[in-house]
Amino acid sequence: MRFKKFIFLSCAFLFGFRPLPSAAPVEEEYPVVILGGGVAALTAAVQVSQAGFQPLLITGPSPGGIIVQSHSIHNWPGEIEISGTELADKLQKQAKSCGALFLSGQVIDVDISKQPFVFTVQNSSDPSKIQKIRARTCIIALGALPKLLQVPGEEENLFTNIFTCAPCDGLRYKDKTVAVIGGGDSALTEAHYLSNLAQKVYLIIRKDQFKTIQPKYRDSILSRPNIEVLYNTSVEAFQKNNQDLSLNLATPQGPKQLTVQGAFLAIGSLPNTALFKGKLDLDKEGYIVLKNQQETSVPRVFAAGDVSDKIFKQAMTAAGDATKAALQAQKYFEAKNLAQAAPAETLKPAEIKELASLDNLDTIVSSSKKPVVVYFYSKSCSPCRSFSYTYELWASQFRDKAIFVKANDKIAPDVFYAYKINSIPTVLVLDKGKLIFQGRGSELAKLPSVLEKPDTK
Repeated sequence: MRFKKFIFLSCAFLFGFRPLPSAAPVEEEYPVVILGGGVAALTAAVQVSQAGFQPLLITGPSPGGIIVQSHSIHNWPGEIEISGTELADKLQKQAKSCGALFLSGQVIDVDISKQPFVFTVQNSSDPSKIQKIRARTCIIALGALPKLLQVPGEEENLFTNIFTCAPCDGLRYKDKTVAVIGGGDSALTEAHYLSNLAQKVYLIIRKDQFKTIQPKYRDSILSRPNIEVLYNTSVEAFQKNNQDLSLNLATPQGPKQLTVQGAFLAIGSLPNTALFKGKLDLDKEGYIVLKNQQETSVPRVFAAGDVSDKIFKQAMTAAGDATKAALQAQKYFEAKNLAQAAPAETLKPAEIKELASLDNLDTIVSSSKKPVVVYFYSKSCSPCRSFSYTYELWASQFRDKAIFVKANDKIAPDVFYAYKINSIPTVLVLDKGKLIFQGRGSELAKLPSVLEKPDTK
């Protein structure tokens, strides 16, 4: 557990700093640029690609979106149960197979005041690299981040015993005891859903009444025999106790402790729309206001998913919104009678072998006449998901110069221990058994120059 926690902290440390960008010339132009890397963005990419237009996804710092944090999803069509990581990987694979292009970077400025739109992007693996992308249309699918209580024990138990989506993670608490924290309609909805599964549902609210626009709906939910409301109560801390979760509560009667198996936060969310303040119509909570189905206040700029949906917030509804947004973008091209975009020249994907063990790596190194590049990663590491796009690109560019492999912390932990890897993503290069390069964070940008002329002295 300490090893996994250290890796998580290292990811945050390595990628938390972003230097100020320098000016960059405008580069490629695309028919559709999709901002985001989650379910909505990937679904839009599939739809646009299948229509014959090659979109560019600018994935941001967290490819796959917040859904990759969910260990078990039970309400995705066609899947009895699937993890968020698996779902995101499937959608990504489908989008790539359809011809969508991916750019691992963070948009730091937008100009949607005129055509073509211009997006200034900071590269994720090399923050000093800034580029500008032009687009005829744009689909914004940047999602929203759930608000947290910011109390002790919350962060370390988030997405293991503390969740933000009952339909996504509620099934694991069938016939168990759970708590829902919040005082609005979203909290009531979460409690309603969980009351059909859990043996007992505690609703914890800081005030003496709910903030709702549906009194009858509230009363019908609170009348359920397995729902108990704790008014004027706040959560001061969370503490894991074997399979249980203890909540330290502040109540009118004094401090109390409540033991449950899981807790669900329903205290609102923050849409990722800071870039568009003053450029698009936003509501008072920061959500993008839609004018015509998925179109925003700026023609040919569309939005999908949690960035514009503050009610449903489901992967399924995000996918539906994204499909509509993609179809609307497609209609723009048809209305203008524009030719379909010619596919950009792309490199043939290279095979990146997944290592099974240290012995497996030793065999590859001893039998290879080329340097062997090893990428250390974890599926639960967001910076790793971001860097993976760059690693795949380098594997294609340098396929004739090196062998590319990757080591997962769960599949091949002995490789991690053998090379003393305690932070990720990390890449090392072995040439005839000799370590000629090892880098992490900003050092990863040096890998191409190493492969161009490896130092084998």
